[in-house]
Amino acid sequence: MTEMTEEDEEYYQEVVIIPERLLGDETTEKLLERFQAIDGIVNIILQGPNYLSRNLRVGEQKIHTTVKVGKIFIGISKESTIDEIKGVCDDILAFPYDLAVGRFSKTRPTVSDALGKSSYRDIGILDRK
Repeated sequence: MTEMTEEDEEYYQEVVIIPERLLGDETTEKLLERFQAIDGIVNIILQGPNYLSRNLRVGEQKIHTTVKVGKIFIGISKESTIDEIKGVCDDILAFPYDLAVGRFSKTRPTVSDALGKSSYRDIGILDRK
């Protein structure tokens, strides 16, 4: 994975990979290992339902996770990276998947973030009867 420069920030996009099945540990490790070698990947977020606590091995690193991977969000800084990511998915995933490019994470705080969770009680919005 690469560090972001000012030029990269101008292009920054996210790629989401949504497989039709939840990924097993071995498949997830293979994908992450291959993604690690691609130039232009800035970050990777794994999302899915809660599962047993375990460690994935990526290269010489151990990654602790408690989710069964159902979606992978990848931040990229170069448009050419999209084709490389698609190639890796075609090689490793033996079942259908969807791949989309866009912005899927928040780019600025929302009103809910600014107020926080407990402030609704302070202004009387939650009325439990």
